[in-house]
Amino acid sequence: MKRKSCLVVLLIGMVVTGTLSAQEKYVLKAELAPGKYLQTVKVKTVSNTKAGGMKHGIPVTQEQTFKILLDVSEPETNGTQKVKMAITEYKMNQSAMGQQMVYDSTNPDKSGNKPLDKVLEAMTKMEFTFDLTQEGKAENYKGIEEFWEKMAQGLSESSIAKEMFESMKKSFGDEMISKMAGEWENFHDKTPRAVGEEWKSTSQAAIPMLGETETEVTSKLESVEGDIAVITGHGIIKSAGNEMEMGPMKFQVNDTSIITSSTTKFRLKTKRPEETVTEAVMKMSMTMIPGENFPIPDGKPMEMEMDSTSTTVVTTEAIQ
Repeated sequence: MKRKSCLVVLLIGMVVTGTLSAQEKYVLKAELAPGKYLQTVKVKTVSNTKAGGMKHGIPVTQEQTFKILLDVSEPETNGTQKVKMAITEYKMNQSAMGQQMVYDSTNPDKSGNKPLDKVLEAMTKMEFTFDLTQEGKAENYKGIEEFWEKMAQGLSESSIAKEMFESMKKSFGDEMISKMAGEWENFHDKTPRAVGEEWKSTSQAAIPMLGETETEVTSKLESVEGDIAVITGHGIIKSAGNEMEMGPMKFQVNDTSIITSSTTKFRLKTKRPEETVTEAVMKMSMTMIPGENFPIPDGKPMEMEMDSTSTTVVTTEAIQ
């Protein structure tokens, strides 16, 4: 009897082991088939900035919506695809200290934020192109200079405004377009993954304001139901510091940390992330440095702290 019981336990163990070893695995590498796509990006950010010993700080709430058209070419012999990208719609609603700022590219006459309207309008009248490599990297951007020139045309003749614009151009550069296109780089994992499996990745990048950063992300394939794989990610972005100029103002950005958590619905058949929801919590400290054209009370550097939370929802759908 004992011998039979042992045999049954052994057989069950063999079945379980065989089932686990044969567990189905999935490749979660994103691909863009040739055609057109509409990408919608919604961002809500709530921040609070304290400066010079302020007790409560300045709260700011901002909501933005981008609609981005992507036109993807057939792959070249090396697998690289040409992508045309245009922001077709932009909406923004910001409130701070009892004041509200609104912009809607679909109804610009009612925005009432001139000359800001003209600057924002430039975004929806420009087209960018870039190469998308097999690894999901966006390279060889074109159209950025024309974009900055269009934005500059909407500025006032104020020398300070022009100084700030030139500083923004220098600080952001290609990074702005790279961030819009960079979602695909987050999904280039070629290793087949099983449900419940975790994996880690690290990367370095230059980010506007933060400077050189290091990102560590732990991803997990949570489930697969039908054609949809659900992937979660938990990460931290760290920056050792950076110097930045905004017109006559100079800042020393000190230690910064951003903690992120995300959930992605990845369609296996089309090999495309259809929706990604990302929560981010940022803590940043910086020092405002007095300059000749921007004096600070007492002539001493002013310490500043900023805490912010943001939710970003990105959806992508094929339209042709």
